[in-house]
Amino acid sequence: MKKFIFKPHLSVYFLLAVIIPSFALSFLAVRSVEREEAYLKKQLEDTLRAEVGHITSLINGLLKQLNTELDQTVSLPHHDYNQIAFQWKRRSSFIETPFVLSPQKDIIFPNTSYRLGPKENFFLRWNTAFFKDQESIPVYENIAVAYKDEILNQNTLAANSQMWQSSTQNSSYQIINDIEDQYAQSQFEQYSPLREKVYQQAESKGQKIVYRKVNLPPKGGKNSFSKSFSGKGEKASPPPLESIFISQSRKFSEIITGEDAGIFPRILDGRLRLFFWKKETEGYISGCVIDQDRLVEKIIKLLPDVYSKVRILTILDENGNPLITPHQESQRDWRSPFVAGEISQVLPHWEVVAYLTNPQEIISKANSTAMLVWLLISLLLISIVLGSILILRSLFSEIRLAQQKTTFATNVSHELKTPLTSISMFAEMLRQKREITEQKRRQYLDIILSETERLNRLINNVLDFTKIGQKKKRYTMKKIDIVQLCRQVTEGQRIRLEYKGFTVTLRAQTEPLYIHADEEAIKQVLVNLLSNAEKYSADTKVIDINIETDNYSVLIKVEDKGIGISASNARKIFEAFYRVDDSLTARTRGTGLGLTIARQIIREHQGDISCIPGEDGSMFQIQLPLQKDLP
Repeated sequence: MKKFIFKPHLSVYFLLAVIIPSFALSFLAVRSVEREEAYLKKQLEDTLRAEVGHITSLINGLLKQLNTELDQTVSLPHHDYNQIAFQWKRRSSFIETPFVLSPQKDIIFPNTSYRLGPKENFFLRWNTAFFKDQESIPVYENIAVAYKDEILNQNTLAANSQMWQSSTQNSSYQIINDIEDQYAQSQFEQYSPLREKVYQQAESKGQKIVYRKVNLPPKGGKNSFSKSFSGKGEKASPPPLESIFISQSRKFSEIITGEDAGIFPRILDGRLRLFFWKKETEGYISGCVIDQDRLVEKIIKLLPDVYSKVRILTILDENGNPLITPHQESQRDWRSPFVAGEISQVLPHWEVVAYLTNPQEIISKANSTAMLVWLLISLLLISIVLGSILILRSLFSEIRLAQQKTTFATNVSHELKTPLTSISMFAEMLRQKREITEQKRRQYLDIILSETERLNRLINNVLDFTKIGQKKKRYTMKKIDIVQLCRQVTEGQRIRLEYKGFTVTLRAQTEPLYIHADEEAIKQVLVNLLSNAEKYSADTKVIDINIETDNYSVLIKVEDKGIGISASNARKIFEAFYRVDDSLTARTRGTGLGLTIARQIIREHQGDISCIPGEDGSMFQIQLPLQKDLP
């Protein structure tokens, strides 16, 4: 039978259909692993940014509430300024140093005619010239609000601006204005080209860009987060961050123009001071320096738990120092938060900041997730590769089996035709009644009988193979003398074999030797082995049968001097339809079932059969359990 011919196109189809898509999916999974750290960072950043934004809103709400409270508290019902100061302080705990200005902006209270304390002296020393418009201070303004019209009128944002305006056309002017302010700021923060353009426009008008006190981790870029927080690699100084607020120097009279009351910040002696002012009748102005310690106390109360397992939340002042510091974090670099948010133009340089309690934790979590995904990917690939190999092997095995079955009918037909031809030829010779000797006549009859037995054996092989495959083979077990059985089979085959030039020898170490077996089944095995020795013997036609015993088993060795079998094929020859692909065996036809049936029969008799390859020829050894006490 022809050996299975490998068809590479099957592997190509399988590669295109399974392997390549699997590796493509694995590649995408690897890419997603690489983004895991960035995803975790972004997720945590969004959460903390929302918390920072909430605290910022609360602080702005507190500042508005403070402005309203002072507006209702500070007033000039009479000109007893000592009494006024006492009443103001009693009404509000936020008042530190009250003051009153004349219509000419002279400081009426406090002044040297009153008993002054350190705070009043400090106030007079730093503010007398300022209130007289002899000095100017930086006044802060939200650049997105200041340039709202320019932002909303950008071509790329016109449609969105119209959408915002149309959605609020039935609302009050203040609501529309607030919505436009929020929208302008979101557009300003979102689009870098727009932001740069607005900054340039502000600078061209003499306004100064304010830079923040914090350095945030860089956005984007592979492993930027790891490099920023892991301490690995060279730490480059980041460029200063531009603030959302811009400043412009203004005098006091310019600050209060167009307003009735308000709060403005001023840095004095390295510390931020907040001033509240209010226009009174007849050109007078009342106001106060806000108690900074009291304000800080109120702001701190707005914070949730400062320290948690995930983050540290606090507020940095104008000098970049935290208002409240957890005792576990005294050595932290407070100017490098994970998330930060500016608060208000009233509190310039103040920011709500959040830090990661353990920056390495998110990296470790990302690495753990990445490792788990890598492991799953590896297991998936291994499973796919192993599964593919098994599927391909099974596929090729099925194809090979199909090809073997296809040619099986041809081989069986040829095997059946050969003995039938011999029987027909010799029967015709006898029928023609030619003058032949009695010896020739007996020889012809013996050949006919031998070929008939061979034909019968071939038919039995095919039938037995079917029965064995369907588990329908039945045996009639009885006590038999294996030596006598071997002699009987050998003598039955001797005439045909010697006619073809073979020398057949049988030797038994001990006689008799009994086994419990099906006599016809064992005969079939022996005949199959003798038939194989006959087929595959070339010039040296010798067949030796040796029967031995080891007190537990009977060993039947059938040895020939034929073409032999390689060690690599010694086990495969017992597979169904398998035939060695060799130039010598190719000339000899066969069904490829004889050895398969022989092994199955011997194993069902609790024995085994094996092939022992040699340099000259081959030897098949049958091992059957010896029975000494059979009745």
